Amino acid sequence: MKYCKVIVPVGIYEDDGLFCLKFGREIPLEILGVDSRDILDTQISQSVMDAIALQLPERLRGAYG
Repeated sequence: MKYCKVIVPVGIYEDDGLFCLKFGREIPLEILGVDSRDILDTQISQSVMDAIALQLPERLRGAYG
């Protein structure tokens, strides 16, 4: 089975009646120096959520703003 090596963050929202998609830069999944799977999952989750938040207007970023 092959796995993706990058994630592309996408902000999806509605603005003035328009459906908006904003794509961010690829996030490589290579995080070096992490021994614990739990830590790796936490770091990747945080990085992805932060990257998605950057694709949204500030008013929609919530806890990641």
